[in-house]
Amino acid sequence: MLDNMNSLRITKFEYFIVFLLIVMCGFTSGDIIPAKSYFLSSMCIIYLVKRKNNQEIKPLLTLIIGYWIIGIMHYIEYKYYSSKCIIDRPLLMLAGFYVIDKLNYRFKYAYMNIMTVIAGISLLFYSIMVLTGYVPSLSFLEKPYYKGVFIFNMRINEIADHRNCGPFWEPGAFAGYLLMVGLMFFNQLDILWREYKKKCVILLLALFSTLSSQGYLALGLLILLYYLRSHFNLKTILAIFGFGIIAYFSYIKFDFLREKVNDQLELAADWESNESLQSANRFSTTLLDIYYIEKSPIIGNTDNLQIRYADHPFILRTIDNKGRYGSGSGTSSAMASYGIPLFILWLYLTFKAFNRFYSRREAIFSLLFIVILGSAEAYNGYILYLSFPFLILGNKKGVNIIRHGKNKHYNCNI
Repeated sequence: MLDNMNSLRITKFEYFIVFLLIVMCGFTSGDIIPAKSYFLSSMCIIYLVKRKNNQEIKPLLTLIIGYWIIGIMHYIEYKYYSSKCIIDRPLLMLAGFYVIDKLNYRFKYAYMNIMTVIAGISLLFYSIMVLTGYVPSLSFLEKPYYKGVFIFNMRINEIADHRNCGPFWEPGAFAGYLLMVGLMFFNQLDILWREYKKKCVILLLALFSTLSSQGYLALGLLILLYYLRSHFNLKTILAIFGFGIIAYFSYIKFDFLREKVNDQLELAADWESNESLQSANRFSTTLLDIYYIEKSPIIGNTDNLQIRYADHPFILRTIDNKGRYGSGSGTSSAMASYGIPLFILWLYLTFKAFNRFYSRREAIFSLLFIVILGSAEAYNGYILYLSFPFLILGNKKGVNIIRHGKNKHYNCNI
């Protein structure tokens, strides 16, 4: 069965709302477009009345009620009203559900196309910066730690390191959002490469320009998991062994990777020292999160930093002075803030969404990748990760569609 070209037609308005969703994923200058979540969530309310039945609304309602329950429990236990639980996250999920359900399986194509444009623009500005030392910047968009032009920015303390942030808060975050293109096409990565090679090259070049150790490791993990989805034999074991050797020599060869890992391990070894807590690196903050997960595993310790870190006076002083405290792991941070049950609920609904169009093994590997990637950056607080339970990765008939060669026909069941 073949589908015609209209199957993948994406309107300008649809590209606009997908772009808004991506801006809400952590653009440092995203506030230049105000009230994004209110606009998209309002559109969702109207859409739910008239929509076609692309998917059940039950996962959306279940997660919203889950956050409301946690918000109520936080008020009872800590006398703290969490606007994130009661308002912000429900609005983000409404917005994400609207965009994804409206585009259906075409969402992943729109996401890939917009991220390719963002990657291309970032490579252009990144090249200017590397060759000339000049960082294009608009003064009214500059933040305390960033210079940029909305679609591209640089952390001021990393300009000399030549790391590409794209429009996001950190090079590793940009790398992760680039890799999410591969996640959405996980069951057909080889075909994606063959049919969209130019776009894949642009995305990979942007990924390499981030100089993100977590991005490189996550790319290797994605490829390895894709291979394991259909192979597990002696060749697979040898491939894993070879991957381990490559990773080890990469660790030895690349100074920035070796020094970064060694520094974080050294600080994490004594993670409750003031020096380690002040660095807020991924290892030490993950151990800190585990401490607070054990303290309140069911409902978490809230998203109020004064309550969240109540047992660590040094962090409280840091928050008083700076108004914030970094968290390296979105996965552990989510559990420390809102409890293990809500995180497991999100995982379960995400697995069900992927399992509708992926095999069970593919869905499990995708979930593993999501958790590992989320352990490196705070994606869990942004709209795309919150909306994973609503993803539609194939068309209504359960068929994934991808453009096929110069003949421009569409092949099903790939």
